[in-house]
Amino acid sequence: MTMDTAGLQQTDDLKALGKQISNTRKPLLLMFSQHHCPFCKKLKSEVLEPMLKNPKYRQRIFMRELMIDFGSNLTDFKGKPTTGIDLFELYGMVVTPTIILVDGAGKEIAKRQNGVNTVEMYGWYLDQAIDDAVSSLTHTE
Repeated sequence: MTMDTAGLQQTDDLKALGKQISNTRKPLLLMFSQHHCPFCKKLKSEVLEPMLKNPKYRQRIFMRELMIDFGSNLTDFKGKPTTGIDLFELYGMVVTPTIILVDGAGKEIAKRQNGVNTVEMYGWYLDQAIDDAVSSLTHTE
């Protein structure tokens, strides 16, 4: 699976993605989103999609979007069927968009980003979390 530079890809098979992540030792940036969420759309267009166009980010992390809307069936990191909203609740999330950085098993490895206050500062905080996630994976050998 290659990184799509045109937009943020959605995912529905976290087990397969987790295996790929474990093999590359890159963290997964996972954005929990909803179709009718204006803040999700703004975050994607102003922060995440520009990041996808930057090779620096594509070399360091995988980025995917996970929809929590009704009917969003998926496979979790253990290979079990679940839904986006169930996974959202399992991680204890309360607002979309929420971004987490996880390892190949789905364990959070950096500070999550809950909601969007100011898009102007969001990239800086997200860069800090990405640095922490990458560092976490490179120091666990």
